[in-house]
Amino acid sequence: MFEPLVNNRPRLANVLAGAWANKGNALQSLGQLTEAIAAYDRATSIRELLVNTRPELANDLVSDLADAWADKGNALAGLGRLDEALAAYDRAIGLYEQLSAHPQPASNLAKAWGNKGNALQRLRRLDEALTASEQAIGIGEPLVTTHPELAASLASAWMNKGLALKNLGRLAEALAAYDRAIAIREPLANTHRAS
Repeated sequence: MFEPLVNNRPRLANVLAGAWANKGNALQSLGQLTEAIAAYDRATSIRELLVNTRPELANDLVSDLADAWADKGNALAGLGRLDEALAAYDRAIGLYEQLSAHPQPASNLAKAWGNKGNALQRLRRLDEALTASEQAIGIGEPLVTTHPELAASLASAWMNKGLALKNLGRLAEALAAYDRAIAIREPLANTHRAS
């Protein structure tokens, strides 16, 4: 469907994919998750074609493609379609890992692992949820030293780890994870109070 556009006007195809992704974001914000998924499907279809057929553009597109897959995963999770959400998160994670040497894609990689962990929690796949949370923490911890604005996301990853540990009956470890989340969040709360 999009092959002629991708082959003849690749930059225009990318703009179209961006428009579909933005429409998906707007629909998701409105709670119209089924429609958002359809928009993300179009965005990912176009960008997958671009990445696969236009290698000269691939580096510029991988982050946007990963974002669309992660957003689609969030919409699917919102509808309770958790297995499909996991597949979307896995695709996003694979793409973000290609770019993880840069701070923004690495931050998005950590968020994708966190979202995957949340979906796994809801499926009661607790060991896998714990592993996903640990992945998010492992990526997020080094980033926070140079990008303190990412601290809230790191604290959320520690909270998710604590929840997985609690649900696994590993209460002492859960408390330690919650303590770590609190240690990260308290300075953020104090900063907001002072402003």
